[in-house]
Amino acid sequence: MKVFDLAQQLAPGASQYPGDPPVSIQTIKTLAEHGYQLELFSAGSHAGTHVDLPRHLYPEGQSVDQVSVEAFLGLAIVLWGLGGIGKRELEQLSSPFEIVLLASEGGAVWLTEEGAEYLVGKVRGVGTQSPSIDPIESVQLPAHRVLLGAGIWIAENLNLSQAPSEFFYVGPPVLLAGAGAAWARPVGIVD
Repeated sequence: MKVFDLAQQLAPGASQYPGDPPVSIQTIKTLAEHGYQLELFSAGSHAGTHVDLPRHLYPEGQSVDQVSVEAFLGLAIVLWGLGGIGKRELEQLSSPFEIVLLASEGGAVWLTEEGAEYLVGKVRGVGTQSPSIDPIESVQLPAHRVLLGAGIWIAENLNLSQAPSEFFYVGPPVLLAGAGAAWARPVGIVD
């Protein structure tokens, strides 16, 4: 069995959505002075690798603490592309899968509204290595709205550089009460 990390390191300057609060990590207790180390951590819930849930856009949608941990497990398939991934590209996926992850060797990759609509009823989660499942300049967030409206979680800022084409995905978010998104450290597992 091989396990590989799908998260980006969460540190000051970490990849995040433009305009979100910066990541700050301050050591407030040190080994030398206090006998243990303790950090004060501050960041928006969308910093680094994170999972969006329906509460992110819908007031009555499920928050992080209302979704079972099992929802973040499943057979994942990686689709490599660049720019908008739509229904045509998704229809070419032949293997059974529960999670679709969008990867690119250079540049942003996102899901079109048509692609999001195609995945409704077929998957439990969708992820991307980009900071957003929609184009970064999008204001309307159509893929977010379609997926989250259907109860499909979204993982963003994934590290898919070493990911094989198919694997078992384990990626529950941190259990933040009432939150519409939370940090995660997903892993991939292959036999």
